[in-house]
Amino acid sequence: MPKKQMKFFKASEFAAHESDKDAVDYLGQYKARFQLDPRGRVYHVSMGHLGTSNCVKQLKQLPKLISFAIGTRRVEFNWFEEEEFCDLIESQNLQSIVVDKNSIADISSHSLRRLEQCDNIKYLGLFNYGIDDSAIDTFLRMHQLLGLFISGSSASDSRLKELASLKNLRRLNIRDTAASTETIQHLSLNLPRCTIFAPDESIVSRTEPERHRKAS
Repeated sequence: MPKKQMKFFKASEFAAHESDKDAVDYLGQYKARFQLDPRGRVYHVSMGHLGTSNCVKQLKQLPKLISFAIGTRRVEFNWFEEEEFCDLIESQNLQSIVVDKNSIADISSHSLRRLEQCDNIKYLGLFNYGIDDSAIDTFLRMHQLLGLFISGSSASDSRLKELASLKNLRRLNIRDTAASTETIQHLSLNLPRCTIFAPDESIVSRTEPERHRKAS
């Protein structure tokens, strides 16, 4: 089976499939970037600029969408609400979502409980949300996770250490957290196939789990 394209396209750089066209045209106004599957269908959308709540509605109109990322760190207000985030993660096809603090004002315990029920989510990024100890319980019940990105979490060292029970993890970002060297070593030992992005800016590679390499 042909592999998905890794290149990102602007809306003006490709002819969108008829079923995707309205959403692509709308999201393109907000400088969205798109990745396409071998049949030319949109499977990933990345947004680094402000959008509107209608952007979320448009995302849900992309039938082949499995991945969505937002990075709006240069702005000081949010552009969609927590309930819209929940609606998006509950889309049956969605497998990956990455958001930061400037995208959504809050991720409450209610949202985390809904997130816990989403078996479809394989990659989850909640950057700079100050994810605390109670939120770790949610992640520990998401055994399907292949990637977890929670840099900026306020969770304690002992709770972060418990993430070693997520045996399917392939990528774990816990930079800007309280994770100690001992915890990183414990995670590396128990998650040998996982690449860990540590608080000291080092990377513990899945191919070299015993070795800390400084990020380039």
